[in-house]
Amino acid sequence: MRLYIKTLKNYKDINNFDEVSEWTVRESEENDLYFRLTDLDQDGLRYISQATVLVVTVTFPDIDDAEEFTITASNPDAGDLSIFKITIPSSSTPASGSFKVSVDEDAKIRSFSVQAGISVDLLNGGSC
Repeated sequence: MRLYIKTLKNYKDINNFDEVSEWTVRESEENDLYFRLTDLDQDGLRYISQATVLVVTVTFPDIDDAEEFTITASNPDAGDLSIFKITIPSSSTPASGSFKVSVDEDAKIRSFSVQAGISVDLLNGGSC
């Protein structure tokens, strides 16, 4: 089984959301981000874990290890256990477009990287 995610936006409930190729967040703002776990070996169908203990985390790497941060995902709707939500606090800003997802099912961990999965609107573009 090869797990992956589909990034979502405009999430309202299990029937009202859009799939997007990447998340877009704003620097210095709290950002709620939604995703659906999928099974690539099942043609990308949603993946619903049967684990007793399920912990899904998203790690945003940084060249400076002190700036890397990890967020534990929650399930926003009991009607679809394949959808998860993370909240990036206003004090944290992803440093690259890539991130790592870890799915811990009853102490069996599957991890994968998502390349170009997030873009950040910076408040100060660094111009002179």
